[in-house]
Amino acid sequence: MSAERLEVSPGPRVVLVVKDETTRFWAENSLLFAGSEVVLKAGTLGEVFDWARQNQERKAEVIVLGDCLPSWLKGRKGRKIDRQIRTELPGVKIVTLSFEKRPIGDKKVSLDSFYENKVNLGEVVNLIRV
Repeated sequence: MSAERLEVSPGPRVVLVVKDETTRFWAENSLLFAGSEVVLKAGTLGEVFDWARQNQERKAEVIVLGDCLPSWLKGRKGRKIDRQIRTELPGVKIVTLSFEKRPIGDKKVSLDSFYENKVNLGEVVNLIRV
């Protein structure tokens, strides 16, 4: 009997945008444990846009937004940021980590659920990229 080699598809390439060091640590570990490749850790969207312009060959598949979004972000301003992210990172899926309901993104993950281990961020990211 010969061994058969299994091909495992690599996890998604993820940009993590979180200012808070504790949240960033937990989010990054969750992503890495689920097989994601964290290609950038940033504190602001400006850093992400600069990185995207300089690294066009290393495209991200998912962007995880944490506390980098202001709490007042609603309505038109939220849609404007959503469009800007999708313009700078074409084809990217957006996951928002938040205590509040956010007006942007493809998927919102409640920070309450994340911290209480009710939601695995890495699994969410793997599912959303499909």
